[in-house]
Amino acid sequence: MNVGLNEFDVVMEQIVFSVAGPSFVAVTYLSEFCSRQMLARTVTHMYMFTGFAMFYTPSWATLFLTSSIMDFDIPLFGSLTLRPWRLLGCLFMLPGVVAFFMLLRMPESPRFLFMIGDMKQGMSAMDWISVKNTGHPLNPEQVALMQRFHEKTEVRRQKRGSNLMQTMLNDAMPLFRKPYVGMYVGSCYVMFSLGLVAHGVGIWFTAMRNRSNMREDSIVDLTVCKILFNKSPRHFEDTEDDIVMACNDGFKGFNDSLILALTYIIIYNIFWFMLFFLPRKPIFIAALIISSSCGFALIFITGHWLQLFCFILFIALPGVVISLLGGALLEFVPTYLRAKALCISLMWCRCGAAMGTTLVGIYIEKNCEMTILLIAIFPMLSASIEGFLPL
Repeated sequence: MNVGLNEFDVVMEQIVFSVAGPSFVAVTYLSEFCSRQMLARTVTHMYMFTGFAMFYTPSWATLFLTSSIMDFDIPLFGSLTLRPWRLLGCLFMLPGVVAFFMLLRMPESPRFLFMIGDMKQGMSAMDWISVKNTGHPLNPEQVALMQRFHEKTEVRRQKRGSNLMQTMLNDAMPLFRKPYVGMYVGSCYVMFSLGLVAHGVGIWFTAMRNRSNMREDSIVDLTVCKILFNKSPRHFEDTEDDIVMACNDGFKGFNDSLILALTYIIIYNIFWFMLFFLPRKPIFIAALIISSSCGFALIFITGHWLQLFCFILFIALPGVVISLLGGALLEFVPTYLRAKALCISLMWCRCGAAMGTTLVGIYIEKNCEMTILLIAIFPMLSASIEGFLPL
């Protein structure tokens, strides 16, 4: 039996880890440096930069597609040449490289250091945090408190078994017992539903909008489904009898994707501001009801801009609520469960994204209206469940 990895497996593994990895750890790492009073707003502000990432990538892609100076072929060494797509890949890697070197200057998680028994480095990290937040190092009372915490973690560390899987299971089991089980299971379902809409449908956003924009006939009175999948001959650009139908791989640009990115940034800032004055639950419920309503409206509304903004709100609002719900989970569970709680809930979010992508890819062309209707129900169900969560 061949257990080697081929080139496709390696590429897919790199994509999975680069896409899913940072989002699992960045928020939990940040949460250890924030007080509970400012945690929700800090997490929301951090996630806002995903909007800038969504703006960064299509902006460079648009420049490469529309600029004549981006058509080059520069020999490097041997048969390797610098082509535009290679340079574009390097530009997409640049923010990650910058973040890597910035993180090198940050301390390790103090709780992690205490859990592995490194008291010296843990105290050094806590002292660094104290200086950054207050301008003063730890006082004797705080040092004594850290020493007591270290003693407790030392006892817990000694009780752990040598079986890694058993240890991981035991560490996560408190999430599925009282008093967390009801809230956490409900949150995981909500994460699944939001991932299905925000990422599962969102991954098709650019392709759908491009297909809509490629129509050169009048689409004023057509719904989204008719624009995308109407096979009537009067809607084709060419009507000659001898025309040979071929795959149309033309592209009109990333303007709609840029609008989506700007919408994300605006919504994140609106929610960040609202968190100063309103509790999270009404914000969650209102956002999901609006998202579901836009999904239902997308079935029958006409008009280019109305369809665009309904589509954007349909997928953007659940995407923002994902980050808010993650911040709420971090506040609801104790520090030693934060990383596990967020990772497991985001795992369900990724599962929802995979299911949503598959549903849209398989069924939307066969039955467009019913597919959109089915997916638009999920934010409404999530809103009803969130009404019972103690967030």
